Amino acid sequence: MGWHLVITSAHNSRKLGVFPRPAGGGILGYLFLLFLSEIIVAKIEEIQRRREEAGLSRCQLSQAAGLPKNALSRIEYRQTSYTYPIRARAIAKALHCKLTDIFDDVPGK
Repeated sequence: MGWHLVITSAHNSRKLGVFPRPAGGGILGYLFLLFLSEIIVAKIEEIQRRREEAGLSRCQLSQAAGLPKNALSRIEYRQTSYTYPIRARAIAKALHCKLTDIFDDVPGK
């Protein structure tokens, strides 16, 4: 019987992603995928513009994305230099836009 990893938000238990068992790996396979996954950089001004256009505070958007209350503040105030794809997808979904509208890939990663 197969198994999968479900990642949920610590804030509200909202399901953020479901990942099938990596080929040839157990939990170490997941860790490998998480640590070597592509990291992406926020288009901060675009996120802020879309958030304000939607009438949301940073805290409200963080909560709508199922992230900790300070997640968007950390991004918009440049307290973090990158965002993991699972968080980026949650933010894009909450803003009803494409991931590429508000995030860029990091070249060479």
